[in-house]
Amino acid sequence: MVEVNSHLNSRISPEHLPGERSQRVFVGGHYDFMPTLRLIEQFISSVSCPEKRLVPIIPLDYDLELEETIDWDIEILQRCAYAIFDLSDLGAQLVEMECARQRRTRTETLLLYPVRESKRTSEGSADGLELRFTSLWVYDI
Repeated sequence: MVEVNSHLNSRISPEHLPGERSQRVFVGGHYDFMPTLRLIEQFISSVSCPEKRLVPIIPLDYDLELEETIDWDIEILQRCAYAIFDLSDLGAQLVEMECARQRRTRTETLLLYPVRESKRTSEGSADGLELRFTSLWVYDI
């Protein structure tokens, strides 16, 4: 199993990404949804094998200044062969997705977004409206 970057005690420079470009999977999404991004990171690690090693990369795990985040995110993305973007809430990942598509050495990309289902506990009661994620749709762009 590949070591997940979230287990690092201190942040390292984004200039020193683990693995080779062909092994790196950029994990993008709104950082307010870090639990979801960590699940994606764990999934990538779980499907990695000796024949095809995959290394999840979440830019927030690296030593970045707040005002440099988007610039470094794009730089890190360009150094990854693959990307998975969580679209639970839209933010800077829209810029990153566009960069992934326009690059000369295109990044293979998957888009994930939750499908919400509404369920009323009593007929016509707005108070009983419950939203929950029922599935996650995946699109290859």
